[in-house]
Amino acid sequence: SVFVWVFVREGRGNAWGSGILFGLLLLTRPSFIFLLPFVALPLFRRKNGLSALMAFGLSFFLVMTPWVLRNYRLLHAFVPLTTHGGSTFWDANNPRSLEDPAKIGLASQWVMPGKVMRQEGEQRILLSEVEGDRYLYRQGLLFWKELLQRNPFLLGYLFVRKLFAAFSL
Repeated sequence: SVFVWVFVREGRGNAWGSGILFGLLLLTRPSFIFLLPFVALPLFRRKNGLSALMAFGLSFFLVMTPWVLRNYRLLHAFVPLTTHGGSTFWDANNPRSLEDPAKIGLASQWVMPGKVMRQEGEQRILLSEVEGDRYLYRQGLLFWKELLQRNPFLLGYLFVRKLFAAFSL
């Protein structure tokens, strides 16, 4: 609510504050990255749009940089937010997420980062934290592709359910 209060007010100082608060939001709830275009576009449409957007972007960048550098140092890969994204995405976008309406896909297929296994023939290979995250993202996207080919309505239904779950509606 503080973010919304700062965001709706005009002025470059509020754009700076919005960037800081949005960066803090993503550090605590990375799944809200999807809001970025909905935040950037209204900033750009303001009277001082370009300078507001630049102030937002720079303050956002300053908040996020220490975390991105920390991830690069520890994981030896560019990880802007988290390595939990793949497991969260797969958990919400897998065949079981459509079967159990009560769970809404939550914790039905969640896999702990660093414990992701990939099957290669008869052998199961333990993937690194970053590889596992990317693998689970690909699995979720393959599920989307399958749904689009089989029944696009189900993908829309899944999106609506996830939206309601994200905002506890």
